[in-house]
Amino acid sequence: MDETTFVRELRADAPVPDRARLAPGRQRLLDTASSGGRLRRLRSDWRTGAVGAVAAVTVAAVTVTLLVGGDGQDKAPASLLSGAGKVGSAKDVLLDAAAMVEDDPVPHPGAKQWIYTRESSYNVTMDENSGIVVELRPGEKPPPGATVRAPVMPGEENTVLLTGPGPHEVEEWIPFGDPAAEKGRKDDDYSAREIYARLAGLPDDRDKVLDEVLRFYPTDSEGPETPDQHAFRALGLMFTEQPIVHPEGLAKVYRAMAELPGIKASRVTDTAGRETVAIGMKDAGGAGAEIRMYLLDPATGLPLGQRWTATQDSSAVQHIGPDGKPVTAEPSTSWKKGDVTMEDLVLESALVAKDRQRP
Repeated sequence: MDETTFVRELRADAPVPDRARLAPGRQRLLDTASSGGRLRRLRSDWRTGAVGAVAAVTVAAVTVTLLVGGDGQDKAPASLLSGAGKVGSAKDVLLDAAAMVEDDPVPHPGAKQWIYTRESSYNVTMDENSGIVVELRPGEKPPPGATVRAPVMPGEENTVLLTGPGPHEVEEWIPFGDPAAEKGRKDDDYSAREIYARLAGLPDDRDKVLDEVLRFYPTDSEGPETPDQHAFRALGLMFTEQPIVHPEGLAKVYRAMAELPGIKASRVTDTAGRETVAIGMKDAGGAGAEIRMYLLDPATGLPLGQRWTATQDSSAVQHIGPDGKPVTAEPSTSWKKGDVTMEDLVLESALVAKDRQRP
């Protein structure tokens, strides 16, 4: 049985939310958007940058749905949520999630396979002149609501813009093995194969796991981070950036994250209507005006996406200026403390045999 058939059978019974259930979702408070900062396409984060009137979004490829395994070193719970009660401590939730995933089937993707993802994205900072840039293949029709986009740089002649905050549903195809990404290293831009291999090869010792992950995802160049914020971001990227989850490696990352101080767990209904468990910590962006959350499926322990929520009203938001000092910016949009400022969700993912093939 080839890998594509294997994964299709694994995810055959997985529920997929229909479009009508997608409520306003992806929101992200961006200092670069409000301050006119530079644009950078990140495969190492879920952030969006904006230059002038256009915000270009790179959404991470993410996990393929797997069956929940059997007996791990800890007894796996039936769900990370029970009834209408409050979620337990973040440490307990992550340890339970680790027990749920570590005995899942191990996928073995081929070097020439592609990862298909369907995602929902919303960003409160995007207006009628900015949004998600979508590349069209020859003969491909623009998605609903897209507008023709004037090229900003070479290679963008066949692009359209999904304007405004959304939510926008987008599809992406990423090669599992990408020699171009693997040859010339720039920042922490890795191929899917490299990320999967690193996750699969993590050591058993929790401290060594953290050391390996911090080297793989170094300190964020977009803003100052405390050591704990760096660890939280880097560990989270290990289970949101790799397109194919290695179950034992995922469990090791969860257990390392469980030891971080300052993390909190909460019950969250995501913007696709799914009840999730969120593991959050104050983010390092700008003046720390957001909570970054990693969303987990309570039934499987697998990651579902990321969310950011505001810790203050938009009128009080600051960013770090060129001189390193906080500067208050007037945002083009507004939000209140506690609002979701951005959310990126995975609605569907699968291994496919070739580019542009759908499962």
